[in-house]
Amino acid sequence: MKKLFVFFIFLTYCFSGEIEISNVFAKQTMDHKNGAVFMDITNNLEADVKIIGASSSAYEAVELHTHKIMDNMMAMVKINDIDIPKDSTIKLMPKGLHFMLFGAKKEINNNKGIDLTINFNTGKSVTIKNILLFDAKKKLFLEK
Repeated sequence: MKKLFVFFIFLTYCFSGEIEISNVFAKQTMDHKNGAVFMDITNNLEADVKIIGASSSAYEAVELHTHKIMDNMMAMVKINDIDIPKDSTIKLMPKGLHFMLFGAKKEINNNKGIDLTINFNTGKSVTIKNILLFDAKKKLFLEK
């Protein structure tokens, strides 16, 4: 299983050589009802793009989220879109931008992956297949 997980860390998803998605990893809450997906997204287009939504057949809802300081406390906030300037990479990571998964339709265990479809304002979408979700308490990526 570790080999499979490492495979997904280094796998890169592309559509038409324009948008590249890499370093995908995910966490789920201990009750396995909700989760979050993180990744790097590189925009190789000649123009800025936006992520305008996402979906997964395994969850009732997928939302775009970030963290902000509100009343001197860190809070998770739903956002409408994520800007990706041309010729740049954005990092979706814990305590920052991420995809939030709500309401697992069935129990998701650490051995079964989910699919996530990301929708862009260009009218294109990309589906990342078989993302493994690990319990939030566990270390999810390799230390350098």
